[in-house]
Amino acid sequence: MNHIELKPVIDLLGLNFYIPDYQRGYRWTERQVKYLLEDIKDFIEKKADSFYCLQPLAVMETIPNGELNKFIDKLPKEAILHALETTKKVLSESTQWEVIDGQQRLTTIKIILTCLYHDKDITENKTFGHYSIDYATRSDSTIFLDNILEKDVSGKETSENIDFYHMVKVKETVLNWFNKYDSKFKRTFLDVLLNEVKFIWYEINNEDPIQVFTRLNIGKISLTSSELIKALLLNRSNFEQNDDYSKIRMQQSEIAGQWDNIEYTLQNEEFWLFIHDKSWKNPTRIDYIFNIIVKLNLLNITKIDKGMLDDRYGSYYYFDSYFRTNKSMSLSSVLKTCWKEVLQIYDAFKEWNSDLLLYHYIGYIIDIVEETDFDFNNSLQTTELLNKLLTELEKNNLEVKDVSPVEVLYYLWKSSLSKKEFVKIIINIIDNSLSKCKNLDKQYTLSNKRECMPILLLHNLQTIINQNQKIMDSQKYALPIFYKFPFHLYKRESWDVEHIDSNTTNELKKVDQKREWLLSVRQESNQDELNTEIDDLLDPENEEFELEFDNIREKILGEMERVEGYLNPEEKNKIWNFTLLDYGTNRSYGNSIFPTKRRKIISKTKGISYEYSNKENKFVENENKDGFIAFVPIVTQHVFDKDFTLIGVKRLAWYKEDATNYIKDIYNTLNPIFKSVCNTSCNEEKNDEHI
Repeated sequence: MNHIELKPVIDLLGLNFYIPDYQRGYRWTERQVKYLLEDIKDFIEKKADSFYCLQPLAVMETIPNGELNKFIDKLPKEAILHALETTKKVLSESTQWEVIDGQQRLTTIKIILTCLYHDKDITENKTFGHYSIDYATRSDSTIFLDNILEKDVSGKETSENIDFYHMVKVKETVLNWFNKYDSKFKRTFLDVLLNEVKFIWYEINNEDPIQVFTRLNIGKISLTSSELIKALLLNRSNFEQNDDYSKIRMQQSEIAGQWDNIEYTLQNEEFWLFIHDKSWKNPTRIDYIFNIIVKLNLLNITKIDKGMLDDRYGSYYYFDSYFRTNKSMSLSSVLKTCWKEVLQIYDAFKEWNSDLLLYHYIGYIIDIVEETDFDFNNSLQTTELLNKLLTELEKNNLEVKDVSPVEVLYYLWKSSLSKKEFVKIIINIIDNSLSKCKNLDKQYTLSNKRECMPILLLHNLQTIINQNQKIMDSQKYALPIFYKFPFHLYKRESWDVEHIDSNTTNELKKVDQKREWLLSVRQESNQDELNTEIDDLLDPENEEFELEFDNIREKILGEMERVEGYLNPEEKNKIWNFTLLDYGTNRSYGNSIFPTKRRKIISKTKGISYEYSNKENKFVENENKDGFIAFVPIVTQHVFDKDFTLIGVKRLAWYKEDATNYIKDIYNTLNPIFKSVCNTSCNEEKNDEHI
């Protein structure tokens, strides 16, 4: 098992480091070293009750073969049995630490120390040790670094060696930076650098160092907080010898198994994209659980440095702090306390995922906060629970705006609420999210039609909930949820609020487009006279197609507009003419007529492209069109199948009768639960009522 601890710089003094040849040379710039110096200065001025943490220093213990062989060769055979202690001493002195990651900062810190050591007013004639660094590609690098104060950029060594050049430039930057400050500040800086600046010491065991280096650098997959926390929890060397070792090892073995199971579950996209968006970059996802523990301070650490927690390794610092501040507890108790919080969050996620209401309502809240301007924090009613949460956040110098909906919902979940009370809070939050679209008769514009996205998504979710509930209530099938809204598919697309009946008429310029349009009308029309006219025009031998098309199109559109109940331009910008459609599908058919849109939607759900063939003068299937299939929400399918109109279905257009039946379904589906949703007859004064 890899070993991990926080090591102050002073603990590195006397150690020998080796930079292998698979690493690049030293390349720190003036800007980088100034940033580090200023950052440590800010830390000093804040007088924080903590420490300044550097990035991980990943190392592997090695013993140069040459040193060991030289010692053994000198031993007379008869003395070998009596030389064990001497051997230990030589091995200790000869040990090198192969640096796998962190060599840039390690070298920079050595240069800073050297610059401070040279001033007797700073050291007050005290002697401080050093650590050595040996670059495999530069045989004289150790001597050069030890004597860097005597080097300048014009020297032969520096001009011929790019590594040495950068080292000297950094030295000059450090000296110039310290020249602005008096000896008192420099002494303070040196003391802090030695004692309060710490590396995350990550000691690699039984791994190929080149593979580790490749993972951390070439592949750009840095160490994650969870890997560091895992080493902290599962490493035997982190524990005192008087602890009940067998008990701890049993706990650690159990934790290791559960850890792998949690990570495996979170790597399942269907599970993960229910509780999170697709922006997560870490290769490990259990970090998300640790982040929640830190944000909500679930281990009740009294003093936390917010700046430290904002670091990429903040959750590791948090757990390390808990270990260090609870040394009086048995390690068994510390492990149990830490891991209990992890399991409780994981168990909550699993229960949310498997519960019909919680899955859809929590998934909705998470998505709407991500995709719209819904102010989740202002939707929370002031309650005793919320005030308690605010108090906890203040301990971390945080506010509600600093935590995510998942973190807030988990806090409410674990605060001994009954499920009924928890669902009531969630419904109230959802009701508030509908503030801009709760009036189903609202008129929208092209610029603000996305405001109705919450109600369109919620209609899909509640439709699925109701369908599941009816199946379960009938007891026809002895099964739990049989279909859930696939957030993992939904979040992988960009979504438009699309006009069901096009807001504007699509201009048809190409002959193929015109033929396709006519054929779409022909397939849906039941008017014999019109169909005969279309058939004649679509005849490949008809040479008058271009001349006659505009006339017949104008005739068809005029007839559609004269149909009783056809949507007029103003009515087209209401919810009853909107549905959710993925960006790609929406852009693929432009302002097509309803039959064309319907054909495209059905094609997307089946993964078969029905395309117009000019040669055959009909729509033909193309099963091999890559990427054609797409997720189509259930209500969007119902809309284009005209499932809300049960009698006398006409598929040539989206008529007012269809729109009326659609809006009735939205109201009847949502209003029984979300009371703010109102239809055309609702009283606006009642719109703000919540359950």
